[in-house]
Parts: sequence; C-alpha cells; structure tokens
Amino acid sequence: MREAYFHEDDYCQTELLPIANLQHCRDQLGEIESFSAQHKSEFGWTDMYVRPDAPQTLADCRITLIELQRVLGQFLPTFDRVMTGYSTYKKPCQNTIAFGADTNLILFAAHDGEFIITLWLTIFGLSEHDAELASRVLKQMSQWRLLLVDWSMSALVALNETDAVERYLAEFRASDDS
Repeated sequence: MREAYFHEDDYCQTELLPIANLQHCRDQLGEIESFSAQHKSEFGWTDMYVRPDAPQTLADCRITLIELQRVLGQFLPTFDRVMTGYSTYKKPCQNTIAFGADTNLILFAAHDGEFIITLWLTIFGLSEHDAELASRVLKQMSQWRLLLVDWSMSALVALNETDAVERYLAEFRASDDS
C-alpha cells in the first residue's frame, strides 16, 4: 500500500490558488517578510504571523475531483492513503487524495467529495527527472488559471508562465542541493 504523508506544518505551505489572488499573495509575501524582519530574534521569532485567507478560494474554481484525477492521472499515480501528523503521531486524512510517482514530489488535494477545496505540494530532493515531471504537471494544471505560492521560499509563480515555473523549480533544486 502506497502512503503519502505530510507534516501538519507543511499544509498549504506550497499551495495552488486562483490567479485572481495574484496581488493579494504578492501583498502577503511582503507583509510576511516585513513582519519576520521586525520579530526576528536570536532564537527564532518573537511572534507569529497568521496569513489571512485568499479572497478567491480554490473551491470557487469548481474543479471537480474527477477532472483533477483525469489530468494528473496521466502523469502521477494516486497514493492509496494520505496521512498527516507530527513527530511520531500520524493519522489518516479524510477527503484528501495525493498524487505522486514517489515521495519526492506529491500533490495533495482536499475535496468535499465532488469539488477540490485546496491543492498543495510537497517537494523533497527534487531530481532532474522530478523537476521535468513537476514542470509538465504544473503546465497541465495551468488550464485552471492557477498560481503556485511557496510561502516558505517567498515565491509566487503563475502556472501559465512556463519560464517562471522552470526558474522556480531550478531554484528549488538548487536549494535542495545545498
């Protein structure tokens, strides 16, 4: 049985949102950077910034679970089970599906049974092959006019901008290599 796992802190850290949120996400990345600089201490941070929800949700796009499975299934098989947790604690995720050839590149989708509610990625140890696969998958997903927002790397990429997606993946590979 293939199992996909995400640490609870990784939920939507690299998420896909409607492109209508471009300015909101750009503003939030600036707010996060400013807040982080103001609250940085010798041992971490003195406070926590909580991002507000995007004005347009992924659910507003009305992407069906069946559509997503059709599009991603041509590139990535689904995992049998999705788990989340922290440390040694793990629990199954209800109404969540995951796609990936292995555990280096996984796309997670939470759904209500019919429509996709959230989409997020986890990427670890991205090889050249994985980067090419990720590029093809993200290009296919551009049909839904989505953005990739990597909150931890302060990256914002419209999926229809192929060169920007390639640069993001190249930067990510470089950060994994270090």
